[in-house]
Amino acid sequence: MTTFGLEDTVACMVDFAWEDVTHPSGEHQLEWRWYRDGSLVSQSQKELYFKTSPYSTWTDRAATSVGPGHFRVETLLDGVTAATCEFQIKGP
Repeated sequence: MTTFGLEDTVACMVDFAWEDVTHPSGEHQLEWRWYRDGSLVSQSQKELYFKTSPYSTWTDRAATSVGPGHFRVETLLDGVTAATCEFQIKGP
């Protein structure tokens, strides 16, 4: 989805995979940065152990907690941007 209302919960999901699926990928630092109209409005980070491939990750927010606008969510893996999600949250 690319458009949400204030009553929605917005989630950005990213799957990570690696070549040798018979072994875990190990520990990784994940960070999510939420930008509204180009300004950082929320961020979180977590250290996770990638045991199986693919390994699914996500971040979510209630739309009311970040407000209306154009959003970009960056998912960083070990400090490097791995994925970007863009969407709109419509106001009342």
